Amino acid sequence: MISLTNNGFYLSAGSKKMQAQQAFQELTPENLRDILVRAIDKTEILVRRFRHCAGRSLMILRDYKGRTKSVGKQQMGAKILLGFIKEVSEHFPILQEARREVLEDLMDVKHAKEILTLIKGDKIKIKVIRGYMDVLSVEERDEFIKRMHQAILAKITLKEGKSMKRGN
Repeated sequence: MISLTNNGFYLSAGSKKMQAQQAFQELTPENLRDILVRAIDKTEILVRRFRHCAGRSLMILRDYKGRTKSVGKQQMGAKILLGFIKEVSEHFPILQEARREVLEDLMDVKHAKEILTLIKGDKIKIKVIRGYMDVLSVEERDEFIKRMHQAILAKITLKEGKSMKRGN
């Protein structure tokens, strides 16, 4: 799995157990791009970037015969078109540009390669520590937001109740 963050991106092995040191031994500056292309291939971010690229190349039209297509319809069209293009050729120019935008513009793969080169050259050491990362699914996030909203409302109600007692 691949995820984008404010500080770049990260790869994870999902539920499959994988040693971090083993992953870094297998991940090299030379194979990084190929691994990332496979990782982004089924992501929504690639479909979105593909829609932008297809729009710029006039493969997907926003306006046609005086009618405007919504972004959602454009996105659906892009998804269908992308599936067809992948069947025809993995090296289709618009697909290549969408991948380039994701890898270079959004993920900054150039600097990731530099870091891997420094790791391979022992200029950066990897220290293995135990830890965990909390990842909230969309459903968990929604439930969390609802609980926080209820807590805030309860706090407001409590404050209002105290100020009413003082005012009387």
